[in-house]
Amino acid sequence: MNELARAATFVAALFISLVEEWLMRFVLWSLRILVFLFLLAFALKNSDPVSIRFFLDSAWNAPLIIIVLAFFAGGVLLGVLSLIGTVFSLRRELARLRRATRGEGSEVHSQEVLR
Repeated sequence: MNELARAATFVAALFISLVEEWLMRFVLWSLRILVFLFLLAFALKNSDPVSIRFFLDSAWNAPLIIIVLAFFAGGVLLGVLSLIGTVFSLRRELARLRRATRGEGSEVHSQEVLR
């Protein structure tokens, strides 16, 4: 009887896990659709042509939403570029720590970590 109770508990836990996963996916897709519809409505409301004037009398004429998206993409690109140095330094440190743990077994000396 004890094994039957364990099996029933396992099946119940598996079922709950699957239901939670399905519910989370449903909520996530619902939020994605909601954000998409909001951005679509925003784009349709802001389709008026605007002009961005640069130096030397050059100008860029485009719908407002295209200009907003272009500057957003430029900001994302600058943010990613600003993080490249940090990412590479962290990868170097991780590789150094892995080499230190591989060479010393599973123990890392404090001087290696603090270097």
